[in-house]
Amino acid sequence: MENRIQNKIMSILLDHMAEGVHVIDQKGYTLAYNRAMERIEGLISDEVVGKHISEIFPRLDHTRSTLLQAIEHNQVIENYHQEYTNLRGERITTVNNTYPIMVNGVNYGAVEFSRNTTDERDYTDQVHKLMEGEINQTKPNYYTFDMIIGSSKLMQQALRIARRCAETDATVLIVGQTGTGKEMFAQSIHNASRRKHQRFIGINCAALPDSILESLLFGTVKGAFTGSVDRIGLFEQADRGSLFLDEINSLSANLQAKLLRVLQEGFVRRVGGTKDQPINVRMIAATNQSPSEQVEQGTLRRDLYYRLNVMRLDLPPLVQRPDDIMELAELFIEKYSRKADRVITGMSQDFRDALKQHEFRGNVRELEHLIEAAIHLKENDGQLELSDLPDHFYRNMDDQLLGLYRDDQPLTEYLAEIERNLIQSAYFKERGNVSNAAKRLGLPRQNLQYKLKKYDII
Repeated sequence: MENRIQNKIMSILLDHMAEGVHVIDQKGYTLAYNRAMERIEGLISDEVVGKHISEIFPRLDHTRSTLLQAIEHNQVIENYHQEYTNLRGERITTVNNTYPIMVNGVNYGAVEFSRNTTDERDYTDQVHKLMEGEINQTKPNYYTFDMIIGSSKLMQQALRIARRCAETDATVLIVGQTGTGKEMFAQSIHNASRRKHQRFIGINCAALPDSILESLLFGTVKGAFTGSVDRIGLFEQADRGSLFLDEINSLSANLQAKLLRVLQEGFVRRVGGTKDQPINVRMIAATNQSPSEQVEQGTLRRDLYYRLNVMRLDLPPLVQRPDDIMELAELFIEKYSRKADRVITGMSQDFRDALKQHEFRGNVRELEHLIEAAIHLKENDGQLELSDLPDHFYRNMDDQLLGLYRDDQPLTEYLAEIERNLIQSAYFKERGNVSNAAKRLGLPRQNLQYKLKKYDII
């Protein structure tokens, strides 16, 4: 019981830390990976825990990974500026403090504390411009409901609710996994509302430290702190328009309390100021986790949750709307083939089947990046083929095999499902080459040909 309590306390501490935490064992396999690190590296813990660090970050070998270096040389590495990419090719920039885990002279692994500088660097210029009132949004505001793709029942239901949200001035809480299009829906709601001719300002609350966020949201008065000047905040800039706060749960308890006061009273007070300024702002907030769970965990104030949860919009993950995958893929093919000046005529059946079977944990964003990568990797014009898919796509397929078991499933069905998925995985990895897939599986070619037809893979 004592170990369970200690483990629970450790889990709570890790998930509520502002810094990213990544722990690996002495062989380089991940033991712990907290929520802050998920946000920094654009991954989820299920993709990382139990995996070797080289699987997740292909370019971080033992000479470039600070974690592996700490283990190999038993040395502390502090304030190390690092640039690298994750398994989806997304760029990450961090400052790391890395420590070997030494017990009685034996190395048991390493722990790394990371601070995200990617977003801080990208936002620096925009923050200064926003504080000066030179621009009115962090991203172009052009999304409308007509631009949202998805004919599935779940997506059409989300669109119906979103259009109802646009008809009112009520606060909206958008709940959806990373990559499901929360900002696209927020902009569409604004552009279909009576406020459409006013400003829409959107900001990711997890991308900036509290000290900057408070000044950015509420504004400052001269003399409030060293170097401060009179500056208008985002609430005042968005007056009569809409303010979109993404990852609302990443705000500190102090900022959540100040935000609640603004929403309840309709007044904003600049940092260091004594006067309340009346504002008329339509609030749209978003989170990529269950808000009720965040309330229970203490990362989201209960009173703020109830104040935000007036109109609720839940965005379905892509895995729940497989009918939309082909529709979205065709849109992305048109978009990126035009950008790359390529003539891509569509997708082969094998390519389509591979997409349909994929889990897409990164949702629409992952699908978009996958299509973009396939177009750039393709040597010639024509249809996209299995051979055009990037290697990390197949690593993700192997991960999916681990989640097939259900304890209420008959053994024969379970084994058949395992066989089908292993055969399909090998077939896709060999880019549709039956002979090579048969060699990979250790099966006669005719036997594999039979099973491919039996399981409706070809």
